[in-house]
Amino acid sequence: MKFSFCTLMAAASMALAHVAAPTTAMASTLLVNWGGNYVAADSNLNSQTSAIPNGLLYNYSDSTPKSPTAKYSGTSDKFYGVAQSTYQMDGGSGELFRIVNNGSQDTIRILSRAGGTTNTVAVQGLLFWKQEDFLDASRKDSPLSLADLGEFSVHASSVRGNAAIRFAVLSDNVWYLSEEVKTASTGGTPADLGTFVLDNAAGINWAKWEITAGPSNPLPAAPTLFDISGETLNNITAVGFYFSSSYSAANRASMDFSGFSVTAIPEAGSVSLMGIASTLVAAGMLTQKVKSRPQSR
Repeated sequence: MKFSFCTLMAAASMALAHVAAPTTAMASTLLVNWGGNYVAADSNLNSQTSAIPNGLLYNYSDSTPKSPTAKYSGTSDKFYGVAQSTYQMDGGSGELFRIVNNGSQDTIRILSRAGGTTNTVAVQGLLFWKQEDFLDASRKDSPLSLADLGEFSVHASSVRGNAAIRFAVLSDNVWYLSEEVKTASTGGTPADLGTFVLDNAAGINWAKWEITAGPSNPLPAAPTLFDISGETLNNITAVGFYFSSSYSAANRASMDFSGFSVTAIPEAGSVSLMGIASTLVAAGMLTQKVKSRPQSR
């Protein structure tokens, strides 16, 4: 059966018309994109606190955002989480958990400090963004698996101490941390760790990180065994990152984050239809080329 150039191009146009709507809805595959100018002045995060041994806990919540409630706005501005600050108190202590105004690159800061210079201070926590707030509206309701997630990226713009950063996903109400980790020892001088990227979430190991929600429950350490054999992380409803930093030779440990993003891989149906359209266009062009070729005599 022969098809004319016009017939093939018409078929391609119909295929593209069918894919146009999903492609428009998925013009950006971004799920989360925190980063930019959110506040005009430093603003404390919205968090209830509880006392824990040698420190303070900013209570875990997946219902009340940690993001400030006033004079704060921007892309993916609503986030949740938990954080704690621990120290060996010597002549005073203090904690900070806030959005720091830094022009076009505001930061989320968690800091612990104590009086004197011989204290062990530490910060630890988890920040996350929920599926219901994803930027891609088509991904707000459908189940997500690790294979649906594209690239995770977090920028640690200022870190003081012995630091570790891991990515995190919530599946069936259980938190999992990535085996991939960014570590650094900056000493007492703040340093920019740059951007930590993970682009194969389904190809690495993860481990459960079981948080006991509620006040006065110190956060557990990061897992040491990463193995999810037999588990299916196919109901992901939140994404984020885990962080920790400690230092024993100065009076503070801190971490600043100026950006976090997660992308989604385009859905298979849209990709397949676009592929069909592209094939038809190519076939049409080849047909036209053959028809326009001079005939041999």
